[in-house]
Amino acid sequence: MSFIEWDDKYSVNITKVDDQHKHFMSIINKLYDALMVDQHPKPVIEKIVNELVDYTDYHFKTEENWFEQHNYSDKEAHKQQHDNLRAQVYKLRDDFAANRVEIDLSVLSFLTEWLVEHILGSDMEYSPYLISKNV
Repeated sequence: MSFIEWDDKYSVNITKVDDQHKHFMSIINKLYDALMVDQHPKPVIEKIVNELVDYTDYHFKTEENWFEQHNYSDKEAHKQQHDNLRAQVYKLRDDFAANRVEIDLSVLSFLTEWLVEHILGSDMEYSPYLISKNV
């Protein structure tokens, strides 16, 4: 079962970015699947949360490198959005590891909403510019 599914309305028409967004969604779905299992063991959830953190960094660096290479005019504002989510997922990882927070459906909802809003907002804004640069 999926918590979030890819829809073509999320496409920024840059294959690498679309593929990364799809992978991000697959991590959210993996976390959902782990939560839906009775007795979901903390090490399994922790591993997926770590994967989410690592992939968030990887994906954001991909976009930010293109912004730098192609002198995207809104790169600082976009990077600030990335930095805000980075801080939140780092805190989530650290708080979960220290037993200060539970990973539950509200966390998945937050991640999904952030991703969808970011794709449909900020990512759609840079898409035409990067496409014009043959990214």
